[in-house]
Amino acid sequence: MKLVVFDLDGTLVDSRTAIAASLNSALRELGRPPVSAARGIALIGLPLVEIFPRLVTDPLEATELVALVAAYKANYGAHAALHERVYVGISALLQALAEDGRILAIATSKSTAGAEQATRRHGLDTHMRYRLGVDAVARPKPAPDMVLEIMSQAGLAPAQTVVVGDTSFDMHMGRAAGTRTIGVTWGSHPRDELAPLADVVVDEVAELAAALGVA
Repeated sequence: MKLVVFDLDGTLVDSRTAIAASLNSALRELGRPPVSAARGIALIGLPLVEIFPRLVTDPLEATELVALVAAYKANYGAHAALHERVYVGISALLQALAEDGRILAIATSKSTAGAEQATRRHGLDTHMRYRLGVDAVARPKPAPDMVLEIMSQAGLAPAQTVVVGDTSFDMHMGRAAGTRTIGVTWGSHPRDELAPLADVVVDEVAELAAALGVA
């Protein structure tokens, strides 16, 4: 595949603890009870405006939802500094793909600015030609819009593209865009959620490299 579109959180970077902590920081600031880390982690991959309503028991007013998203973003940097890390082997994989002439991109439910900050923070930006966030398209994951936009900018077809992600939302996005899909099990969703949707499911970075055709 010429174009490899990666999810970010849970696929390239282990940010699960940072995200769960940031969700609870925002909930506490707005007087809402915190939730278990598992509940927050299960929703990683969706936009924040869809996550927060699923974490509370009563409907959210629009103004409170905006405030929750703002509080999350204000707190995330501090949690990321403590808890984010690149998965072992990912940097070498991206280097190998770039050297093989692949075009690399990120499609994330972070904002585009957040994606750019995260890739710079972890030294992943040098290989990423495209970084699209939830604000870059009309419809976020699991809709195909981000992948369709990246393919359009790259001038490549679905048959030349693969989507790599750790959640069912990523797999739905890739399938809806007509691309090949690879699910990775080291992130937020287990194999049994990925397998019905992915063309391939891998458990290790070395297996992902093999599936992408690089050593």
